[in-house]
Parts: sequence; C-alpha cells; structure tokens
Amino acid sequence: MKPFQQTLLIFLLALLLPAQLMAVAPLSANKRYLSRDVVDSPATGVSFLLPRHFRGSYDVLTGLFFMKNREGLLIGVFGFSHATLDDINGAALAAAKKMGIQLTLQKKEHLDQHTTRSHFSTQSANGPGLMIGIAERGKAGNALAMMVFGKPEQEEQITKKVMRVMARVEWREPATQNKAQTLAGMMLTNDGGQAQIAFCKDGRFRSRMNITSLFSTGSTSAQKSGTNIDPGTWRRTTNLVGDTLLVLRTADGEFLQWPIQVTEDGVKINGRAYLLRPAKTCP
Repeated sequence: MKPFQQTLLIFLLALLLPAQLMAVAPLSANKRYLSRDVVDSPATGVSFLLPRHFRGSYDVLTGLFFMKNREGLLIGVFGFSHATLDDINGAALAAAKKMGIQLTLQKKEHLDQHTTRSHFSTQSANGPGLMIGIAERGKAGNALAMMVFGKPEQEEQITKKVMRVMARVEWREPATQNKAQTLAGMMLTNDGGQAQIAFCKDGRFRSRMNITSLFSTGSTSAQKSGTNIDPGTWRRTTNLVGDTLLVLRTADGEFLQWPIQVTEDGVKINGRAYLLRPAKTCP
C-alpha cells in the first residue's frame, strides 16, 4: 500500500469509528476544556460532550464541572459513582449554595423512575434568576445532575439546552467499585475511644454527636444534649475526578460530604483519623 493510501485509510477509519471508541483522557481538575471536547469520568462511568461555543473546567471547591458560553449561560455538572436520585439532587443543591446562590423550589417533575427535573427561582449577587436541574440515575447505580442557570425569561431556552446536553450523556459501569462494606455495620470512634457515629448495614447512620460539625477541621464534635440518636442515611461514593467521599443525609434533609480514606487502623475523614469497631446501636 502506498503512503498516500495509508494516510487516506487512517483518515477514513477516524471518521467511521464511534466517538466512544476513540481514546479520551480522563477528566482532570487542571485542564481547560473547549467546545466539542469529550469530558470523560471513568470513576463515575459517565462522559458527555461540551456543547458548541461552550468552554469548561472542574471546580474543586464545589465538585462541579462548569460549562459557560459567550452569552453567559452557565451549566454545572455533578456526578457520583454510586448514588440515589435524592443523593445526587442533594449534592447538586449543596454545591449551588456554596456558590452563594439562594434556591427556592418552584416545581419538581419525575420524567421517569430514573430522572427528575426541578425548576428553582434563584437569588444571588447578580440579582434574581432561574435554575433548571436534571438528575438521572444510570443502570449501574451511578448518577449525574446538570444545573443550568439563567434569567427568568430564558426558562424555555435553558430547559431545552440542559435536556439536549443530558440526552447525549454516555453511561457505563463506574471504574470505582462500591466499597461501602468497609464501613457497613461499624462504629466510628476517635482516638480516645469515644463513639462518634454508627454506619448501619441498611444504609442508615446513628449518632448522638453534632453531625454538621462532626468531621469539620478543628471540630471537637460536641455531644448533643439528651439521649436522642439522630438518624439519617450514609453512602461512600466517588465524584467526577475520582475522589472518594463519605456522604450523609440527615433526617431533616441536610446534605453533608467529606473526603474519606481507608487506613490500616481505620479511616481518615477530612484528614482526621478514626478507629472502627463493630456497631452495637444498629438494629
């Protein structure tokens, strides 16, 4: 085969190969993405295409991948390797609050058993606005949420935009296995042996501690008055860039998350070391 024929064959194969078969580098927190780039998250098992005229990058503070076009339309993407729709919705809303945006739910629709669409009015330093959020759970138990921010008069436009982007998401098995069994049925204690929180096998947690500040840096995890045990749900999962997280949802709907790392002696949560022992407070 002559050189020009080889070149022509390679060019034709590149055109015919499906996009998902072409090599794509995993999502990086240090990379800037351009229009039509493929954003791939092996850890969560999802990939999506940046819309035309959009640019994007990952924000470490909020855990969102942001996409923005020249007209100022902003889309935030949040993903977990293992999550329920409630988990991913809670995470996305918590991220929006970190951005200084106040949210008021206007309506929520269940498009099917795996997809929800929510409409929020927003208030921020830029004035009143609108946010449309789409959350979807994949067959492998992974989940993705997309939030698009705009002006109230743009509701129809931004709803169509986020629906189109979400429809082009590619789903597959997450590269990260669900390692929740490390914590299931265990009690977390501090280095003094004081019980902190019990992770029950049914996915619920129990604790007499102040959950909001329990794993905060410098927190003393002050015990609440009385003997009531605060219930809630827990999950160990992975985000878009492969960080392992402990996710808690309290009984009153508050969403909390911290980085978690398994060690030889127990776990580190938000950089603090804890020991594990069998939980006796779980049913």
